[in-house]
Amino acid sequence: MRAFEIIKAAIPNADDELCEYIMWTRTSYPFDTITPKVLFSAARRFKRASDNKIKLCELCDRIADFDNCVCAKCHTALSPRIEKDMLVI
Repeated sequence: MRAFEIIKAAIPNADDELCEYIMWTRTSYPFDTITPKVLFSAARRFKRASDNKIKLCELCDRIADFDNCVCAKCHTALSPRIEKDMLVI
């Protein structure tokens, strides 16, 4: 079964653009091999979030809190850390 067919099994009305988006941004592809189960789960998770109008973090698939693209944990990890002894004016 091809990747797009797996995604379309999870999201019946998915077009090719949505299938590419899920494959490239919601899975670890191309950096790791993905199984049909992982691909199907990613598509279902995206569909459930979309149906409930919930934005998912672009980095880890948790619920996005900041700027509608990252979750609190990723936001903390990505924001610059201010050392305690630095003077902020």
